[in-house]
Parts: sequence; C-alpha cells; structure tokens
Amino acid sequence: MMRKCFFLVIAAALLCCSLAGATAEPVDPFREMILSVLEDREELEEMMLDDLSDLLGIEPAQYIEALWLMGDGLDGREVLVIRAVDEENAEEIREQLEVYLELRRKETQNYLPEAYQLLKTAEVTQKEDLLMLIVGKNAQKEIKALLEEK
Repeated sequence: MMRKCFFLVIAAALLCCSLAGATAEPVDPFREMILSVLEDREELEEMMLDDLSDLLGIEPAQYIEALWLMGDGLDGREVLVIRAVDEENAEEIREQLEVYLELRRKETQNYLPEAYQLLKTAEVTQKEDLLMLIVGKNAQKEIKALLEEK
C-alpha cells in the first residue's frame, strides 16, 4: 500500500511539473530581438502599449507589434520600436514619433539637462515598416544592431 502511494505521489509531481512547463509564456521573437541588443535591459521598465494611443495617438490598428521601454523617467532613456502594418501607417507613425520626440525635448530642456542632451541627439529611424525611437548613450549602436537583425 505504501509503495502505491509513493508512486501516486511521484506521478502527481511529474504531472504538475509538466503542466507548469506547458503554461510558460511563449517566446516573442520581436521582443527578444530588441532585448538582445540592449545592455541595460534589466533596468528598463516596459510601458503599456495602450499608452501608445493615449499619449502618442498611435492606434493598435496601425502596427503589428511594438515594444516600449523606459528608464527611470528622468534619465531620458527610452526604447520604442514599432512594426507598422504597411508603409502608409509607417509614415503616420513616424510623424507621431517625431512630434513626441520634440515634446520630450521641450519637457526636459530646462529641467533635466542630461536627459535633454540625449533627446537632442535622438532621431526617429525607419527601415521599411520598422520604426525606432531609441534614446540613450548607446542608441546608435543599438539602432545599428536592430537594423542588422531586421
């Protein structure tokens, strides 16, 4: 009897382990591609994609996938990468990102000089349907790496 209970406990444990593995989040290749080029990925906070429409006017119907990461909010660090549904939407998103970047510059110009310096040198980068606004000390290196990954 004791032996049967032991095997039942082992079987239940194996079942629980296999179920736990099955519920793991699937890997998102777009997200992984972006995170792989960021040295400070652990320090960045992921922003809600709902904020793209609320704050920038970029609607979910305009893009296929997006990832928005920010530093502490005061350092200027930001990574926003969007894959548009088509070239027309890519152009609209580009314009919205440029307006957003200019607004961020104005917000920081007199209050956060270090963030402003990073934002001043930042630019919206586009390659076909992929748009990037990456602000940071290593932004050019990160943009180049992402363009090579695309």
